[in-house]
Amino acid sequence: MNLAVGYLERELKYESTDAYRPSADTIGKWDWEAQAQQRRPWNGRPGAVAALRCRRPGQRHAQESAPKVFSANGYFDLATPFFATEYDLSHMDLEPALRGNVQFGYYPSGHMIYLNVEALHQLKDDLAAFISKAEN
Repeated sequence: MNLAVGYLERELKYESTDAYRPSADTIGKWDWEAQAQQRRPWNGRPGAVAALRCRRPGQRHAQESAPKVFSANGYFDLATPFFATEYDLSHMDLEPALRGNVQFGYYPSGHMIYLNVEALHQLKDDLAAFISKAEN
């Protein structure tokens, strides 16, 4: 039994007839084409790191096309392991001048940060600051 499902049933006394689907493999058809373009194996996890790292067509310099990325992470997220997110985003082979384009926010919540009202307010403030800084 999945650890999360066991916790729901035993500790929280939650019952459901719906199947628990913890990964992209069980939800539906995932486009794995981008996975083939990765520089290293990604342990079967879908990801977008290669797309974030690539220059866009028509861009002369990598800095012109470098995206600004904000990664919002719930400490208790059972769906998206944020340590893996930290690792992936910190290993995009970005030039030192572009590493500041990747920022992280951490919240006392699970996967759906907005369900914790305190975390929601902090997320809103962090995103507003991120967007304001990105526009400059």
